[in-house]
Amino acid sequence: MSENKRIDELLKTVEKSLGKDVFIGTGTDDRAIKKMVSSGIPVFDKITKGGFKRGGIHIFSGAFASGKTFLSQKLIASMQQQDGVCAFIDSERRYDPEWFALTGVDISKLIVIRPLTGEEAFEATEILIKEKADVVVIDSFASLLPNQEAEEEEISPTIGLQARLLSQGLRRLVPINDNTVVVATNQMRQDIGTGYHRGIQERMSGGVAQYFYASLIVKVSRRGDITIPIGGDSTVVEVGEDGSEDTNRKNRRKVGFMLECLVTKCNYAPPFQSCQVPFNFYTGQLDNVASMVDLAISLNVIERKGAWYQYKGEKFQGRQGVIDWVKEDPTRIEEIKSVVL
Repeated sequence: MSENKRIDELLKTVEKSLGKDVFIGTGTDDRAIKKMVSSGIPVFDKITKGGFKRGGIHIFSGAFASGKTFLSQKLIASMQQQDGVCAFIDSERRYDPEWFALTGVDISKLIVIRPLTGEEAFEATEILIKEKADVVVIDSFASLLPNQEAEEEEISPTIGLQARLLSQGLRRLVPINDNTVVVATNQMRQDIGTGYHRGIQERMSGGVAQYFYASLIVKVSRRGDITIPIGGDSTVVEVGEDGSEDTNRKNRRKVGFMLECLVTKCNYAPPFQSCQVPFNFYTGQLDNVASMVDLAISLNVIERKGAWYQYKGEKFQGRQGVIDWVKEDPTRIEEIKSVVL
């Protein structure tokens, strides 16, 4: 009996026992290979080898106002451009239609759900997954209220309730999800050190189960301000050469910050890679050209010597000089993109 014939017979035997609703196939079966969904941010797609995996759970963690929800909005906008169905579970009550529209989201096609409890949030997510929604964003895990805690008349200690909620909720989502990109935001909390781990430790709110179920965990943080001269053109942004905050704040105002994404866990790409993207909170957009230039500099495609940069015989003073030169000609943008992405 040939090896392939034996495999076919085993597949038929298992299928007969478990039924056709259960996926049974070889590793080359198209149903076993989950497709990727673009984040809408080219440099982010590069460090994650395509963006987000369908059927996976993805978490953005970080401090307040670091850009976690904004990244999920860019994913929604990117999926809507491909006629995908997207939902936003607003447990934090932060949904702002003007801000979402500014960042590129078509709010007329966005499903917004405001659950009262964490159990309702997971029930809504489960329904959306079964109905083959393309993207579901839960904002956030930290704000999900366990039903038992909601029913308490007075505030009382409820140790482990949220951790159990996340563990049970994620355990229900994993086996039924083959198509939907589930994205959740979460906060970083300080864990006071014990005798074994002195000092302040940081971890995500809601227990450790989410670390195991997540296919991708990205730590989001702010790395320096983007400023412009007061009275200047708001479309032209500048940032310190080292990515740090401007030391000379006179006659300048903040219009954004450098948004850094550090992959701390990834099941489908090498972890601990990072990217930085300039984010303007007046336009609600990311400067993808600037982020590609930064990536080209880090890869030494664009050579840096002090404050001077060089690319194919062209010399520039300052990072902004390189960015302006690249933006002058669309063919230069495509050339840099083809090299670094």
